[in-house]
This record gives sequence, structure tokens and C-alpha cells, in this order.
Amino acid sequence: MVMFGVVFVGVPIAIMLAWMPFWEHVGDMRPLKQLNTIIAPELTSASSPRERRFIVGLASMVEMLLFANFLSLLSRRVRRHALMVWACFDRGKIILYLAASGIAFGALWYVIFCDWRPLAFVFSHGGAGTRAGSLFLYVAVSVPLVTVLFGQLMKIVILGLIRGAERAVRVRLRRRRTLCDLSR
Repeated sequence: MVMFGVVFVGVPIAIMLAWMPFWEHVGDMRPLKQLNTIIAPELTSASSPRERRFIVGLASMVEMLLFANFLSLLSRRVRRHALMVWACFDRGKIILYLAASGIAFGALWYVIFCDWRPLAFVFSHGGAGTRAGSLFLYVAVSVPLVTVLFGQLMKIVILGLIRGAERAVRVRLRRRRTLCDLSR
């Protein structure tokens, strides 16, 4: 139910927020500017204010979605649900889905925030018509959806791996403790 609300209500609201003019001021804040020069170098090269507003809003939205995903780990119910998913579903498929969503997230991040040459190629060969514009719109709209999916899967895998490592350490400590008790 929560995922439904995030995808069908939260993401469209976030996309509308990405077009708001206050992102011009948010993008000029020193800590965010320093972070974005490292992870999103194309933000500084946006030519028009409208372009810059949209790109900064989209980058901030993606950063907030990832931060909110990991902030949700403070809730016990969220952790329990993620561990149930890890325990009940095929781990190979979960890791495969994580890899696929990670590749999609990385490719979209690269195309939008690091190197615009692939988009410029599409615009130059497709013209400034509706196909190239709609392609960019689909790419921009898919970024938050892929971010939510990637964040959820990353959360499940990280918690599952931590739980597995914790159990392995417990088993070793129990063995060591029983060996110490037997040697006395």
C-alpha cells in the first residue's frame, strides 16, 4: 500500500515540485553545490534557468528519495518487512533485480547528471520534435521511479547481508564458547 502511494501519488507530486522556482536557490546552497559538483557535474553547465531549475530539482528529489529510503530503516516495522522479503523470496532473483535496477539507476544518473551527449545525440538526430522531447520526459519521469525501486532493493539486500553476517558470527562465537567449556 505504501509503495502504491509513493509511486502513484508521491512521485507525481515530486515531479511537479521539481519544476518550482525555489530550486534555483536550493541549488546555490554551498553544501549542496559541493555535493553536486562531485556526483552531478552537469548541473553547473545547464544553459537556461528553466533547465537548471529542473535538473537541480530532479537531482535534489533523487537525493531525498535515497535519503528517505535509508532513513526509513529507523522504523522496526520497515526492517522486519525487509528481512521477511529477504527470507521468503529467492535471493538470487532479489540480487538480480538489484543489479538490473542499479544499472538502470546508474545509466539514468549518468545520462541526466553527468554527460548529456547521449541526449544531445537523440535531440540532434530526432530533431526538436515531439519524439525527442517525449523521450527526455520519459527519462526524467523514470528517474524517481527507478530510484525508489533501487533504494528498496538495496535496503532489503543490505539488511539481509547484515543479518546473515550477524548469524555467522553468532554461530562461530557459540562454537568457540562450547570448545572453551569442553577444554576446562
